[in-house]
Amino acid sequence: NRDALSYFAHDIHPLLASIEGIRFTVVGGALPASLEFFGALRHVDVPGHTADVTPYLDRCACLVVPLRYGGGLRIRILEALARGVPVVASPVAIDGMGLEAGRHLLVAGTPGEYRSHIERIVSDPSFAFSLSREGRAFVHARYGPQARGEGIRNAVAALLQPAST
Repeated sequence: NRDALSYFAHDIHPLLASIEGIRFTVVGGALPASLEFFGALRHVDVPGHTADVTPYLDRCACLVVPLRYGGGLRIRILEALARGVPVVASPVAIDGMGLEAGRHLLVAGTPGEYRSHIERIVSDPSFAFSLSREGRAFVHARYGPQARGEGIRNAVAALLQPAST
């Protein structure tokens, strides 16, 4: 996650800072010394750790997840989508999640693509709403109560199957 934040601060943020009225919030631990400059910028807030990210998700235009390797933050992607928050993420961040780029969220591979996607979300409310609706529907269908119920029913049915000899 530190690499993702460093990538955002050094490579993506400079392209976004010129968008009128845009603000950034970095939720999590304290910034490493190498990124203190980022937290000192007037349009960047770094509240630190929080037990509940809901207030931050409720007020944001989108969640940006620029992971370049590994895992992490996937639960944050699902939380954001479930709350109807559009997501802009790297291919690594969503690998294996079954999300469809352009329908459930936007996928960016370069700093320019992050800017283009974020700018579209903040400037096109109907497009942002469409992403919000589709992302929320995906999470509900894949992880909602009915999905868990079907999974439990399938597991029980498998257990009740006679053993093959």
